[in-house]
Formats: sequence, structure tokens, C-alpha cells
Amino acid sequence: MKKLTIGLFSDSTNAEKAVREMKSKNLGSDISIIAKEEAENYKTYLDPAVNKIQIRDNKSSADGILAGGILGGIVGFLIGASAVAVPGGFLVVGPIAGSILGVAGGATLGALTGSLIDLGVTEEQVQILTDRLNKGEVAVIVESDESKDGEVRKVMNKHGVKLIEQYK
Repeated sequence: MKKLTIGLFSDSTNAEKAVREMKSKNLGSDISIIAKEEAENYKTYLDPAVNKIQIRDNKSSADGILAGGILGGIVGFLIGASAVAVPGGFLVVGPIAGSILGVAGGATLGALTGSLIDLGVTEEQVQILTDRLNKGEVAVIVESDESKDGEVRKVMNKHGVKLIEQYK
């Protein structure tokens, strides 16, 4: 059985560390990230033509290209992942981006809300998540086997997660 875990981190650095460790330990089949980028730095690496994270210039290192964005290294780590910019300054990277793109009307805050509700998150919890994202926190969303659930939580805690919610 699958379990959905949402962790909120105060900054992208700790979120990145958690994502890297979870990926290296093969803990989550699907990992998504949601963050707010006021300056819309994501335009540097989001190719809207294909809704994927890509290197958009001739540099060989994603790190140099992405360092200015709030998601920086996380996005560099997820090159090739589905991604979508949602009005309001949100960048969504990972499988949730694909579900948002599949919603009629395209990438809207309502589509993001609907996608989270479809995953089992209540409307009240989506509002809390949105409020915290608006304050600069970064959400890491992991779908994993129930048997790996404890390790997912352990990794998030190790890297300073502020809030963990679980669903399913």
C-alpha cells in the first residue's frame, strides 16, 4: 500500500538535502516539490514548451544556472522532471505537475488544490499548505510504500522538516 507524506521545510537547502537522501535510498517512487518563487527565477530552467526542467543555455552545469532560484539545486537534481508554473508564483516539480497539467483549464491554483485533494489532502490542509508556501516554506511530497514510511519521516526529520503530514 502507498503512503503520501508531505514535509514542509523552512528553506530549499534542507529540502534539497532531504530529497537527495530519499532518492539515494530509493525511498519514494514519486517525489514532488512545491515552492513559491517571487522573482520567477524558475523561468531560467522551466521550458514551458514541454513543461520539463531543462538546462536552457550552453553551460554544462545546472548548479551555475540554477543557483539564483529558491529551488536552486533541487531543480538541478530533477532535470527532466515534469514541472509547471502556477499563477501566484508557485513552481511545482515532479509527478504532481503532470496531474495539474491534465486538469481542464491548465495550471491554476485551483488545479493544484484539486490535485492535492485527489491525493487525499483535505481542503483545510491545502489552505494551510498554501499559506505556509506563501510565507516561503518549501513542500516536499513523497509517495512511498508503506514499509518505507518510517524511513521517509526519519530523513525529513534529519534535515529539519517543520511539519509532516501523512495521507492514505
